[in-house]
Amino acid sequence: LSGHKERTRTDVYREYNDEKYASLMEAATFDEAMTLYRGPVRDTFFSRHNRFYEASTTEANAFRERLIVESLAPLLDRVDTVVELGAGFGQMLESIRRAYPSLRYIAGEFSPNARTLGARVAPDITFVPFDFYDEEWSIFDGVQNALVLSFHAIEMVSDARMVADKLQRYASCIRATSFFEPIYDTGDLPILEARRRYIEANDYCRNILEAFSGEVERDFFGGNPLFPEANLIWRGV
Repeated sequence: LSGHKERTRTDVYREYNDEKYASLMEAATFDEAMTLYRGPVRDTFFSRHNRFYEASTTEANAFRERLIVESLAPLLDRVDTVVELGAGFGQMLESIRRAYPSLRYIAGEFSPNARTLGARVAPDITFVPFDFYDEEWSIFDGVQNALVLSFHAIEMVSDARMVADKLQRYASCIRATSFFEPIYDTGDLPILEARRRYIEANDYCRNILEAFSGEVERDFFGGNPLFPEANLIWRGV
């Protein structure tokens, strides 16, 4: 965990659009794209609520998807639209859509390759250009009664307060939020110190917890136990 890499928007674009998503463009179906995205099946460790488990990557990913859909169920029952900020090609949104097919789904994504792939392999989701740093977020045009989600996306911005401030502009069309993001958590436990060092070394956002104060489920799931996602239910909109 030594060293520090300053993460720029150019880095994010190259890492995702030019590398991760470009390699998936030949996929014919969503499931094929997911198989390529996740790589070969292997044994892995994941964390949940600071306990550690061993499973295959297939089992771990299926468990995470089930946890997310179950945790969102009370919110999904109250909305007619689901908006994801930084949705990739719909890796998580399509799993939610399959469980709740009657809702409208909008995926905002920075990467052109991801949007092109998603529109082809997940046609029931609307993919639109989205950048956290845009002055106006047109993704909310015409939207009412929405659940807003993010999955390891706000982690890429330098200051999560910017995201919170912009979301407040669209509070009239947002019914609920649920952000699955890593948090820079305080505490003396060795695992918390290791997680802070991981965030520092990779220059991920450090003030997500402060920006989205509300109900927090820590270590909701850690596909990388050093970089687990919390589930933040924000009350700011």
